[in-house]
Amino acid sequence: MPSTMSQAASSRIVLGTLTLGEGRSASFELRDGRWLADDPGRCLRWHDGPCASDGRDTLLLVSVDQGAALRLYGLEPLAARKGDCGTGLLIEAGDQASPQARVEWCITSVMD
Repeated sequence: MPSTMSQAASSRIVLGTLTLGEGRSASFELRDGRWLADDPGRCLRWHDGPCASDGRDTLLLVSVDQGAALRLYGLEPLAARKGDCGTGLLIEAGDQASPQARVEWCITSVMD
């Protein structure tokens, strides 16, 4: 079970972009164990919540008790560097058994 990001990450801010295909994209921020998306194109169903990492992937949660809105494969916020990129899944309504769409993520900035 993933745990929420530790307080050691509380001063670290990770900014990135999500690309959902067909020219659709959104920006995201990871900070203080939470995530927030800037999504002017309304690509995402959820736009903020807690985030958790299992040491390999990062889960952007709908809420603590509802599961993930997005799973970003290979993104570890404590080790993220500008230019890191990977793939993930946009998960409909926190239902991990029914991935809605593949996404690509890329880190644009890290501030410690």
